Amino acid sequence: MWEYIQPELPGPLSYFPFACRLAAFLLFAPFCFAIALDIIAYAIARTLHLSISQHRVPRSPPTLATDILSKEILSESESESSYSEN
Repeated sequence: MWEYIQPELPGPLSYFPFACRLAAFLLFAPFCFAIALDIIAYAIARTLHLSISQHRVPRSPPTLATDILSKEILSESESESSYSEN
């Protein structure tokens, strides 16, 4: 029954359907590979909670200079600035 639906091609043309299928696969394979890499990268980014926008990633709270510097250092810098003004 298969012979009536798709007859066998003569001689060198018998490889033509296989060559077309191979060419179609070779043309389509890079797109499939790129789509698979994109899906994998998306899954990794979602797993690690990575984001480009600042809306989803909380920013660190602002730090004040007075918290970092001690009162002695602040008073020294103020006294030096008063000497430089005079």
